[in-house]
Amino acid sequence: SGERGDRTRERNVLKFMLTGEDDSAIVPMVKVTDFRTGRAAKVAILQDMIDEINADLLADYPDTGGLCEQEERINETLRR
Repeated sequence: SGERGDRTRERNVLKFMLTGEDDSAIVPMVKVTDFRTGRAAKVAILQDMIDEINADLLADYPDTGGLCEQEERINETLRR
């Protein structure tokens, strides 16, 4: 058609007509900076989830200092 914006589409259509293959199997490469940003975002989300769980545990079980001793007493009772 000669339109500059249609050049890529027309080239792909011609390639498909000649070879029977299109560019749908091409997987775009992710830029390193985009990959790192995505990974940092995932880490931040996971850290937020961990912090929330820790806050819930502290709210539900505020006195965690005696848990080890309590576990030892329970295990001793079970052994008897």
